[in-house]
Amino acid sequence: MFIETKTILTEEEKQAVRELESSVHQYDGTFRSVYLSNRFNVYPDMEAFYLAYKDEQLVGFIFIDADNPDEATLFIFVHPEHRQKRVASALIAQAKQQLEKYHIQSCLYKTEHAFLEKNTWLLDKFSIDDERELLMKAENKPGKAINHQSLEVKEATYQDVEEIALFQAKVFDERLEEARRYAEESIKDPQIIQYIFRMNEQIVGSAAISYEELSNYFFGLAVRPENQNQGIGTAAISLMMTDLNQRNTLPFQLSVVKDNHRAIAVYEKNGFEIMSEILYLKN
Repeated sequence: MFIETKTILTEEEKQAVRELESSVHQYDGTFRSVYLSNRFNVYPDMEAFYLAYKDEQLVGFIFIDADNPDEATLFIFVHPEHRQKRVASALIAQAKQQLEKYHIQSCLYKTEHAFLEKNTWLLDKFSIDDERELLMKAENKPGKAINHQSLEVKEATYQDVEEIALFQAKVFDERLEEARRYAEESIKDPQIIQYIFRMNEQIVGSAAISYEELSNYFFGLAVRPENQNQGIGTAAISLMMTDLNQRNTLPFQLSVVKDNHRAIAVYEKNGFEIMSEILYLKN
């Protein structure tokens, strides 16, 4: 076995990862797809992708998601026929060397409840982080007709970056520099649509959708606290679903914190259903 490290994947490598991912999901009963870009990583030159080959077959893969300088999340896939052969251990060892190089102290491992149920031995080595998420999906069809005439949902342009950054820094309680980087990269990426929500010319919310290959994946969705409980989130999601339905046929997906019952109810109003529970392991 040999391991290749990359900062950016070729289209052929992406296809190989998707094939490995499909085999893993089918075997484990899992669903979450990995984002195959380092666009949001704090360090663009970091070797974020690790590909383990056996006889020219991709048998293992890690992606380091390092979107903040203090903590990284690792996505790990190992082909079912190559487990218990130290593939994951070898990949993790190399990934940890890269984290040490950039002085990233904390590391989480992203997994799903269905996988952990079949691999309870992992709990002898790892503990489960308090944060849990639900992966939800919906069919690609126009959103429900919702009357919210004062709400405008449109695709953002580069001129909107600062406004979006100021808004997201406040609602997500993050550094302005970090929020600005996310807004800029979302608008620059040809496979991401950054939306901005306005009422009376004032920003009241935002969201981004990545449509790389497998789904229209919603992320960074937020409504200004002063405008919550006014139906804005429900209406904005409906309008985005209608717009996306005109662009492609990919299904809709998103992740939401498990105990955020208000957000879950909003998504369910728009036809989203729970697919899986996402967990984070730490040691």
